[in-house]
Parts: sequence; C-alpha cells; structure tokens
Amino acid sequence: MKTKLTLAFLLFSLIALGQAAERPAWVANKPTEEGYYIGIGSASKRLNDYLGIAKKNALQDLVSDIRISISSTSILNQIDKNYQFKEEYESNIKTTAADDIEDFERVASFEDDQNYWVYYRLSKTRYQAQKQQDLAAARNMALQFFEKAVVAEQSNALATAIDFYFRSLLTLKDYWGENIEAGYQGKSIFLAIESYARLQQLLDQISIRSAASFVRVTGNANSRLVFSITNGAQPVSKIPVILTASPQRVAAANYSSDDKGEVNALFSTAVWNSSTREAELMLDLKSFARASAEERFYDYLIRSLRVPSVKIAVDVAPVSSRTQPSGDFFPFFSGLVYADYDRPEQFTFKNLRLVPLRMKAGFRDAVGNLGYYTSLHQAMLNDKVVITEASTGGTVNTLIARNLSTDTLFLMSGEILQGGKQDRVIARDMLIPPGEGRVRIPVFCVEQGRWKYKGQSNDQKFSEYYGMANEHLRDIIDHRLGQAQVWDEVSKSNKRDGVNSSTDAYTDHANNRAFRRAEQEYVDFFLNLFEQDDTILGVVAITENRVEGADLFINNSLFRQEFQKLIYSYIDEAVTYGAPIVIRQNVVEDYVNSLLDISRQGDFIDQRGQAFRKGQQVIHVSTF
Repeated sequence: MKTKLTLAFLLFSLIALGQAAERPAWVANKPTEEGYYIGIGSASKRLNDYLGIAKKNALQDLVSDIRISISSTSILNQIDKNYQFKEEYESNIKTTAADDIEDFERVASFEDDQNYWVYYRLSKTRYQAQKQQDLAAARNMALQFFEKAVVAEQSNALATAIDFYFRSLLTLKDYWGENIEAGYQGKSIFLAIESYARLQQLLDQISIRSAASFVRVTGNANSRLVFSITNGAQPVSKIPVILTASPQRVAAANYSSDDKGEVNALFSTAVWNSSTREAELMLDLKSFARASAEERFYDYLIRSLRVPSVKIAVDVAPVSSRTQPSGDFFPFFSGLVYADYDRPEQFTFKNLRLVPLRMKAGFRDAVGNLGYYTSLHQAMLNDKVVITEASTGGTVNTLIARNLSTDTLFLMSGEILQGGKQDRVIARDMLIPPGEGRVRIPVFCVEQGRWKYKGQSNDQKFSEYYGMANEHLRDIIDHRLGQAQVWDEVSKSNKRDGVNSSTDAYTDHANNRAFRRAEQEYVDFFLNLFEQDDTILGVVAITENRVEGADLFINNSLFRQEFQKLIYSYIDEAVTYGAPIVIRQNVVEDYVNSLLDISRQGDFIDQRGQAFRKGQQVIHVSTF
C-alpha cells in the first residue's frame, strides 16, 4: 500500500512538472516578429470575464508598440503650447486605437489553475492600410466642414462658420500630431492647421463692447446692461455668449445676440451680490459642435484659442426699500404696456377695429433678449418641421411633430393644419426645441365627416397650413371645452358663412368665393399695418359693440411674426359674427384695464383666456 501511494505521488509530481515545463516562453518574455505588432495579455481566472479582460489587455499591449509621431509643425503643437496635453493625447489615441483596431489575429493562449494568457499580433502592413483608409474618410469629411465654414464666413454667418471650423478640427482629432494635406481650390493645404488658423482669425475679428464700464445692482431689483457684438462695422447676430461673475467665476447666464448684434444681459440679485466685483461676457465656444465633441479634446482646443470678451465692474448697492411691481404676468402690466387710443380711424375697417398695445420706455430693459422663435407656418414652408398622425391608425386629439431645424418653433393655439386622416387645430401654445425628434401636439378635429387618408397613399403627413381659427373657435379651444363643442362651432361657422362641406371641414371656407372676397378686403387693409412699427406688442380686436379678444407677445418681433396669421382670426370673426363698430369707449378701456391692472389681471386672464409661459416668463397672453 505504501509503495502504491509513493508511485501515485511521483506520478502527480511528474505531471505537474510536465505542465510547468509546457508553459510557453511568450508568457514570460514578449516575443518580437518581423512585420508585426505583438500584444500579450493576462487575467486572473477568478474574474467572471477573464477571457475578455485578457484580450483587452493584450490589445492595449499591442498598441503600446505603435509609435505615435508628433510633427513639430502639427496642429497639436499649436494647441499644446505648454506641453500639458501631449502625453494625455497620445494615451487617448492609443486607447481609441485599441477599441477600433481591426484584422488582428490570435496566435496562442495558455492557462494554469489561476491565470489565463493570450497572444495577439497585428500585421504592420494591414495596420497602415487601415489607418490610411480611416484617414482618407476623416480628411474628406473634415474638408466638407471646412468648405462649409468658408462659405458661411463669406456670407457673414459667423456663428455657423465657427461651428463648422470646430467640426473640421474635431473630425481630424486622431491625426492632430500629423500634417494632413488636402486639395482646396486647386492647391494643397494642411487642413487642420488651416482650419485652426481661420478659426482664430475669425475670433480675432469679433469684438464685444459694453454700453457702460460698470453696472449697479441693488439688493431688491435686477439690472440690465446692453453689450454689442460686431465684426468690424457689421453686427454679429445669433452668436452664443456666456456671462460670468468674478472672482468666483460663476456662470451667471447664457445669451444669444439679437439681429442688431446686441445682448441685453440681466444682472440678477440671485447671482450678483456683495462678493462679486466683476463681470465678463465672452463667446461661449462650448456651444459649438457639441454633437461631435469629445470633452477633453474639445476643452484643450478651446483653451488654446483667444476668445473675444469684455469685462465690466459690478457695483452692488445697499438694499432699497422700493420694489418694482412684477405680478404673475410680468411684464404685461400698466407700468410697462399701454393702449394706444389715438386715431382709431387708422385702425378701423368695416366691422373690425384694432387697438394697438404698445411698450413703454422701460419695457425692453425689463424683458431683455429671449431668443428667436420660428413660426409654425414658416417652418412648414421651409421644410423645417414634419407633422404626422400619432400612428397609422391615428389618434383624434394627438399629432406628432419632428423639428428638423436648428430653430425653436413656436406653435400657437388656433393654428389649423390640413392632411392626415382629418384636419386639426392646435389646442395650446407650445415651443419645440431645435432637433427635437418626437413631440406630442394636443389638437382638436375641425373636420368631423372624415376619418381616412386622402387619396390612395395613406400619407400620414400634414403638409398644408391653413391659418388661424376665428375668435369664437379660439375661445372654445383655449378654454378646452371639448371636441363636441369644437365640432358644434365649426358647423355654426360654416352655416353662417354659407360654406358647403361634405366632411363639415372648417377649412372649406377657402372654397367659398363670397367669404374669401369679403376676407380679402380686410386683409388688404390690415396685413401690413404694423410692418414698420417697432413699439407694438399686441392688439385688442373689436367688432360691433364688443371686444373679440386680445393678444400680447413678449417682444415686438414675435408679435409682428404672429400677426401675419392672427389677423385672419380677427377678420374671420368680424366677417362671420361682426357688424360695424358702435362700441362705447369706456367698454374698451375697462377691458384693457382688466387686462393690464395687476390687481385685476389674474382673475381676468384665467376667466377670459390663457397665458403661455416658458419657465416663469410669460411669452403670450390671449383673452376673449
């Protein structure tokens, strides 16, 4: 028995020694092979995914043999003036290469009781071929961005030009250490260097100036200061800027310059206090090319550029006992808005009179710049939005919108769309952000007798914009009285106007010649009435002895944009339900006072209409 145990022990020892002897040399010493990059990786078998981890380690080891050459005249040396980024850049490039590498082959593997090893290699010839293929694709795309940037710069669309120069540079980020040549307008250029140089030159041409060298902020009131952004004598519009507070370097607010190249910056008491001494307004380069930016690469690129900016002093004054009235519907109150009752005949035609609602001197300072909104009508005309049924089967009170543009779209309650399985009217005001992919739009049906697609195509799109509903219908929609009441009002309007419609469609007003002739007379009188008027914010519409309704917008440009369709609502109401003007002046004044008096407007707007807000800021007020 003792002899058998001894023999078993000797046999086990010989097997173990044999296994140890079988461990390949490459496990301990990384080999070299002519024409190949070699990678050896290992992992403990106690790890769940030890095979995958060993492979990853082997590929990291493999790319460590790949030399990253940095040309002394490359874009990387221009970006990394203080030699802080080069090592991190090389590490990032190699990590990316390990993830993207193709055509590597597994040569061998080995394992014992505790660990697993794997041996990979990559043909240097294949690697160079792959690199050249990837480089060619990146160069072609970067050149397209570069060409678009040049065209935008020549058109003075500076924000677009800056964005495309950034995209060109970021497309080439894996090759910043090299001089990448490309053909442009019959000559060869170093594409990354040229993009960077033109970008910096463009930024150097932009200047930011403030209307004053300091701004005063009191403890209980906000202040504003206008900044001008120009390229030589030309204003630079729609360019993003950021306002920061020093010495803490707190980001106070983001803005975009208006058509005049101006930013009306708000100095809020929530940010600016006794500990802030300086403000700086500068171009917000982080707003550009964000979709394609890798954070660390992008940060280093931005930090290497000279950025237009201006600094001003901030004077924080002691708290004052005086307060400025604001109210729930600020800035729409009598301190900043007034009704213009002068020359009523200038704003009256047959059954319709408009009373302009104008801004007072301090209105623009109180409101500032709230950005740009594109109307639904313009978006549809320019293929910037796609609106469809919610599904193939359709849902009566819901549509789906996709914003294909870089603009924010403003949709207004009462706008009517044609198409789909039946015509619809938008049920409430809303904003659709740029590039938003699938937004639900609440709607009502204004074509009770159809629930099928037109023709044979089953086209779910709403490709035609009809216009605005009349004030009666807008009132029902804004008060959300329900689909049955909307259909009832459509039937009444059609009957009163002599509109014959096989599907009881409100939009068949367009086919009634007598109605259209009557409407066109009003359109010719009113449509361009406020075209050059830069103080108007809204109107009160009047017919016979009553007020049809009122609309107020947060700025003059938004009013003038929306008035082009709103006027049809006032006109259609006057044609369908109106009569010549006989209203008493005190009735109109009481309506306006109820709308603008802080102590009364809350109940009045809640009962008579609605206010649409972006956050806490009122954008549009409509009453009936």
